[in-house]
Amino acid sequence: MKRTRLNLVVDLAAIVLLLGMIATGFILWFPLPPGTETTRTLWGLTRYSWGHVHAWISLALLAVLLVHVALHWKWLVSVVGRRLGHEKMSARQTAVAGLITAVVLLIFASLFALLTFLNVRPLTESQRPGLPVTPGNAGSATTQNTVENPQSETGDEQTPPDTDLATDTIAAVSWSTDVWPILQRRCLRCHGPDRAAGNFRVDREEDFYGGDGGPLIMRGRSDASGLIDIVTGARRLPRPGSHRLAEDAVEVLKNWIDAGAPRVP
Repeated sequence: MKRTRLNLVVDLAAIVLLLGMIATGFILWFPLPPGTETTRTLWGLTRYSWGHVHAWISLALLAVLLVHVALHWKWLVSVVGRRLGHEKMSARQTAVAGLITAVVLLIFASLFALLTFLNVRPLTESQRPGLPVTPGNAGSATTQNTVENPQSETGDEQTPPDTDLATDTIAAVSWSTDVWPILQRRCLRCHGPDRAAGNFRVDREEDFYGGDGGPLIMRGRSDASGLIDIVTGARRLPRPGSHRLAEDAVEVLKNWIDAGAPRVP
């Protein structure tokens, strides 16, 4: 392929990839904004999947730009050389300049990657994002507040909550608004369509009721469900900190299982 034609192909590829980044960025910003992971899809893909598409397009564009720089390297070196007072640079000097540039870029990229890994910190309980305010969550919060604070503002002891009200609170926990956001936020990255650690996926209902380790959910029995043992740390697993959930999230899962683990596809 002639040099001119190769340059044209590279430039066209860069333009197409740039338009792809703009298009996917628009999708993640407007049609599928944050918070729509469980409520909307576009052409069969969720916001989570479109985020992966956007990332791969970005990497492809970076690769094309590196090829573009390589094809025009002699011209770039000559321009910079003239700016520095060198009228003409030999082929060896051009190659050395390219090697030094590549090493410097590699060092900066390595330092950036190292800094990102060294500065990752787990969220504290107070920093973890709360669940969306729904009737199920509101009911659970009210019941919990009543149990933990049995006295009213006047100091009088409150009566125990009505049994029927507690049952309604458990039944009000919803898969789509209460349970799935927890699993999506904390579990989907390692147990989803892109990566199924332990051959388990939280987006497949059958995985909760079968698999190599047996059922993780016993409908109506949160005390006998392996899922609760995992998220509370009672079951010993690799990386226990990544499996353990906050108390309020565990309570939501318990209420959902005790209500029979209802799920609306």
